[in-house]
Amino acid sequence: MTISIPRSPYLQVDEEQGIFRVARRALIDPDVLKEEQETIFKKCWLYVAHESELKEPGQFVVRFAGGREIILNRDRKGNVNAFLNICPHRGARLCTERAGTTNNFLCYYHGWSFTADGRLRVLPDREQSFPPGFNNDGSADMVGVPRLDNYRGLYFVCFDRETPSLADYLGRAKPFIDDALDQGPEGMEVVPGTQEYSVKANWKLVTENGIDGNHAATLHVTYFQYLKSIHPDFEPLADSGGSTRRPVVGSTYDLGNGHVALEYAVPWGRVAGSWSPVMGKETKDDVEQVLRDNSERLGPERAERIAKNSRNLLIFPNLHIVDGTGLTLRVTHPDTAGNSFVSSSALGARGESEKLRRLRLQSFLEFLGPGGFATPDDIEALEQCQRGYRMNAEFAPWNDVSKGRLDASEWPQEEEGNIRLFWMEWARRLSGDRSAAPLAEASM
Repeated sequence: MTISIPRSPYLQVDEEQGIFRVARRALIDPDVLKEEQETIFKKCWLYVAHESELKEPGQFVVRFAGGREIILNRDRKGNVNAFLNICPHRGARLCTERAGTTNNFLCYYHGWSFTADGRLRVLPDREQSFPPGFNNDGSADMVGVPRLDNYRGLYFVCFDRETPSLADYLGRAKPFIDDALDQGPEGMEVVPGTQEYSVKANWKLVTENGIDGNHAATLHVTYFQYLKSIHPDFEPLADSGGSTRRPVVGSTYDLGNGHVALEYAVPWGRVAGSWSPVMGKETKDDVEQVLRDNSERLGPERAERIAKNSRNLLIFPNLHIVDGTGLTLRVTHPDTAGNSFVSSSALGARGESEKLRRLRLQSFLEFLGPGGFATPDDIEALEQCQRGYRMNAEFAPWNDVSKGRLDASEWPQEEEGNIRLFWMEWARRLSGDRSAAPLAEASM
């Protein structure tokens, strides 16, 4: 298989030696972040909300996307809209609340008011002080985001009118999204409550971490020791010979456009239909009923795969759908070159029992919560990396991402092909080189 990479000063590749390196400067240089805002966050589709967060007319949420703050709402006609959170008059933020319900947006500064579909409604002193025909052209209405679309209730925005459609952009990632969204017969919904935290690390480091199948056995050893206490035959730790028995086994897949999926069989239970003793005996019948129901609805083979396997899906550039112990939508927002904000929400099946919902939230918090088995470990590791880059990148300038064959599109999960895919898409977009150069032509 021939792999093509972009020509980029941030990548160092040698096919014959099997070397793939990434410049650490890309993770600390503020000018790189400025380029990313223009070439990536302005031109890619960015996830902002799930339809269940806008169930009723008048509901709104305020979200960040590509360095911009936007309002998503459902108007009286039931349409979902996306507006910049700024008054067209003098630039005050229109919404200072994170979420709520309203049929009108009122600017607290000068009293301009807008309908839920963004039209200027009330203009103080309009007849006395403004010229006839003011706003006939709509220039004083709320400013809409250039593009808004959804795939199965996942809403995305895009600030570039030339970017391909959302359906084309998602491409081969859609079946993996379907595996997450088909877990409930009545669909899925965001469970109220969002976890938000900051990481003193570049957004790309956080993104790498979400699809890195190579760190779990060492960084999250406490979690695997906990699992071993429940499953005595489970052996995640290194043996006396120094080799590591992998706690989970799976593969990573190239889905195009920078999207990557990591799928692996797991020893822990999943609310999607795989019961484990740690869930408690009182949940066994409910969890096994989920598998029976999904088998009837989706077919036995697919239902079994959804139940038994975990999936980490990256929708480039910054959405992770983490379908592990819980089902999580996680978005990473760049703040500065050395700081990121992360927002995580749990998805649950509509209409599921209180017992399953409680179990789902417990699973979500246990591993990926701010005080869970994984998140504190990950944050500490990422922040230590960022500190190392900041202090030592001048004389130690490269990250190595060479593990695994360079000329493949599928890898064992412990290899680093998925990380390379992310960086190649990142470099293509930064350079504007969508054709890319053959890997063999790239020089060290």
